[in-house]
Amino acid sequence: MEGRVLYMEFPSLDVDRAMRFWHGVMGWNFGAPVFEQYDYRMAQIASDAAVAVQPAVEQGPNVYMETSDLEASLKRVKELGGTAGEIREIPPPLTAELPSAALHGRFAGCKDSEGN
Repeated sequence: MEGRVLYMEFPSLDVDRAMRFWHGVMGWNFGAPVFEQYDYRMAQIASDAAVAVQPAVEQGPNVYMETSDLEASLKRVKELGGTAGEIREIPPPLTAELPSAALHGRFAGCKDSEGN
């Protein structure tokens, strides 16, 4: 389905604390770090959706939405007063035992007309 939310990342100053919080609130079970030198932890929340916690100082989640045509969606973001970054590939994980929603694809950071 076009435009559905696939994935969210929650930045945290303390990844372990954030994992405990989200496990306590939502029951999400996070796995081991996905990348060798970066404490990025993921949890499968539905058969086609996942969340992650990561060390970061910014606040607010990063929300990843599905689109059938990334280039056209980025063009539309700009036409409607938002901003769009460069297209990037999802980096390869350390293990194949990860939520399927986060294993492959491309993405670009965007902000809407309100700066979100």
